[in-house]
Amino acid sequence: SRPERAAGRSQNRVQARMKNCIETSLQHNHDISFKIIFVCISFLFIGTVYFIPDWCADRFHTPILLWIGCLLGILGIIISILEYQGMIFHIPVSLIALYLCWGISWVLTSSLNYNSVSLFFTDNMVLLLLYYYFANHSYYSPFYFLLISLAGSVCLIAFLQLFGIFSSYSSTFVITATFDNPAGISAVLAALLPFTFYFFSSRSKLSRNMSIIICVMVVISIILSNARAAILAMIAIFLGYFLKRKLLFVCCVGLLLVLLYLMKPDSANGRLLIWRCCAQTIIDNPLLGAGEFTAWYMLDQACFLTKHSNELWAILLSDNIRHPFNEYLEVVAERGIIGFIPIIGIIVYSINSYYGHSTREQKSAFWSLVAIAICSFFSYSFEYEIVRVVFISSFFILILHPLISDNRRIVKVKVHRWIVFFLSTILLINTFYQGFYDIKWTDLLKSENPCDVKNMCGYEELYQNSFLGQQSAFLYNYGVVLHQAGEYRKSNDILLKCSKKMNDYDVQLLQGYNYLEMENMHCAEGYFKTASNIIPCRLLPLYELFRIYVATGRDDLALETAQNIINMPVKIVSAKTNFIKKRVSNYLKQAKKGGVL
Repeated sequence: SRPERAAGRSQNRVQARMKNCIETSLQHNHDISFKIIFVCISFLFIGTVYFIPDWCADRFHTPILLWIGCLLGILGIIISILEYQGMIFHIPVSLIALYLCWGISWVLTSSLNYNSVSLFFTDNMVLLLLYYYFANHSYYSPFYFLLISLAGSVCLIAFLQLFGIFSSYSSTFVITATFDNPAGISAVLAALLPFTFYFFSSRSKLSRNMSIIICVMVVISIILSNARAAILAMIAIFLGYFLKRKLLFVCCVGLLLVLLYLMKPDSANGRLLIWRCCAQTIIDNPLLGAGEFTAWYMLDQACFLTKHSNELWAILLSDNIRHPFNEYLEVVAERGIIGFIPIIGIIVYSINSYYGHSTREQKSAFWSLVAIAICSFFSYSFEYEIVRVVFISSFFILILHPLISDNRRIVKVKVHRWIVFFLSTILLINTFYQGFYDIKWTDLLKSENPCDVKNMCGYEELYQNSFLGQQSAFLYNYGVVLHQAGEYRKSNDILLKCSKKMNDYDVQLLQGYNYLEMENMHCAEGYFKTASNIIPCRLLPLYELFRIYVATGRDDLALETAQNIINMPVKIVSAKTNFIKKRVSNYLKQAKKGGVL
């Protein structure tokens, strides 16, 4: 009937209005969510450069990790509240395959302790939230403006340090900005440089002028940092971005490599020495790698230098090494071929995306990845969290939109809001847990008397009840404190555990001193020999061996060791080295005159 039809139409109109209201409300929440995400991402990038309070033992890395964990946890909780329908992802199948490959290789090659699992979890949350932002928000100008503003502020601090207005965070280098050495500032600026090119063709005169000024500031800062890897990356970016001829690009980069080698040949030869030692380790452990670099490298270096004792240049260039100055080599050495497969996948995926479909935004992102790749070949760029988040952001900008339109390769994944809330809460709890114990450790480090009963109890509590009991830096520090307190046996027990994660010159030397104090000359001799083999140009372990030989009446070995000390060139002359040389010289004079030995 006519009244029933009219009632039906009225009901349909009401339902349509309700549907429109719901959709409008959801879209409004979606817009608010992305504004909040952008604000949080802005704070994320700013914090990874500037959040370096001295609350933690390692002020240049630990506070930034805490900042990232806290910020991502809060951001995830906000998203879970605003996104009623959950987080919806449209992920290319090839990207899912690459992620699974990375995850499987990590499980197969990682030590699976608290520290590695915690870092892996944080990395996954970074991937989740950055992917969500870049996959659903294709207007990149505000994000690029954020990056070049960050680059400009870093350069400004570097200039202020150059003129002595701001003090450097390093006792050795003048220009470091907010990093511990020039490797940090140079890698960050090289990675951010291509984003300044994005505004060169902007319609806004202000944007063009600002980007040109910041570009010039970045170039000057990289040159002043004297970091050869970043200088090479910078020139390669300019040639690759603006030059069309690939052959000329390759020739220019090759010539630059030779020139940069000639700038600091000793430093370059030192890195070649490290790479030669790592190459042998890779040959011995090709599939799954040898594990954490700091656990095995120094002993491998000792074996190499023992076999090549006639190569004086290698002996003089030897030092305590914490990184191979090549990210690719480190991955293969630590995780083997299985661990390196995802790296190959990322390289192939990036090149294919760039040459398959390239926009102005993706061009800047691609050359940012190239800059990071070049710096990583000669330095340790990924030790800095800002480089890692720039790398992830550039990778997502590059790969998402060329493939997102091809529905045949896309998988729709929905992550329920409560799952996001749960993961974010875990991340927050873990961050506060790490921060609490790291700050307690820092308080102990700042103590004027670390060996008193209260502080020793504090160290024991941290060792037994926190994640620090698995961390090499804490274990070594605890071993030193126990040595100072006279608990030599326990100190060696802690150092033995430390040596499974970090086994270097200092660890071997301290173990030798512990055995010396316990009057176990045989064991002390073994550790001092290992320390001397690790860094043959250091006089201290040779001097301790000399003292042991004199004390035990082994005059022939004492004379031989004394002669080695006299003939050994000294890299850095100090009061200690002068004292050792003088004492040994007097001993040799006495021996030559036939005096009492």
